[in-house]
Amino acid sequence: MTTCPQCGAVSAAEARFCRRCGARLWEPSREEAPTHVLESPPTSPLDSRPTEPAYLPPAIPPPSSSQPEIRVDVGRWLSEGWAIFARQWPTFTLATLVAAFLSVVTLTITTGPFLLGLYFMAFQAMRGEKIQLGDLFKGFEQFGLAFLAWIIEIFIHSSLGGLTERAPVMGLVSLAFSPLAFALFAFVYPLILDRQIDIASALNEAWKVVISRQWVMFWVLGAVFMLILMAGVLGCGVGVFITAPWIVCAAAVAYRDIFGVRSWLPESFWSPPEPSGPS
Repeated sequence: MTTCPQCGAVSAAEARFCRRCGARLWEPSREEAPTHVLESPPTSPLDSRPTEPAYLPPAIPPPSSSQPEIRVDVGRWLSEGWAIFARQWPTFTLATLVAAFLSVVTLTITTGPFLLGLYFMAFQAMRGEKIQLGDLFKGFEQFGLAFLAWIIEIFIHSSLGGLTERAPVMGLVSLAFSPLAFALFAFVYPLILDRQIDIASALNEAWKVVISRQWVMFWVLGAVFMLILMAGVLGCGVGVFITAPWIVCAAAVAYRDIFGVRSWLPESFWSPPEPSGPS
């Protein structure tokens, strides 16, 4: 029997709490206290398999800083330029004669605008249109830019020529840069005419093309243009009225292949004439 230490009531020997007041009659020892071992749930080894991210952003290629490759085809440009000139050679020759005469009369002040007019005629002939003598004066619509381009070109060629007179050794410098300068301004005038940009932008665009990885071929192009022009001058001065418009037509073809003629309508570029129906 067990006596409650709180109220003195007698309880059974195996009772743990008093039946009267509910007090604890005895404390179980740690050895007697039952222990329950928790078993861990069975686990299975994870399958080893490759994992991938839930989302992969689209790959953005880095911007390419390389310029598109420029193909310099001097022979084809000269050949196509001659074909354009030959189809309407009387008008081209007469326009060059008028431009040369008026340039001398105006002390070369109008040479730049007349060059723009010759390029305009070359573009028109390239499209298969019939050119007129009045087209020569189209360049006067951009007189200021054309005149400034001509002044810069004369200054550069005069400076290179002056180097040769001062020291014969400097003739190598003139020989190296004169053809490049000739090729440079062969693109400056059509850039002003076609894109209607200022002289600084035209010089920058033409410079990036001429001084590219193909600069040697552009040097050859400028040298060939200079030789053809000199051959016309040496031919009693009359041949220049053939060689000068030929060079302009060839330069216009080169400009079309490199820069593209933006002033042309897409449907008018080499589009064949529509067949006429029966009347």
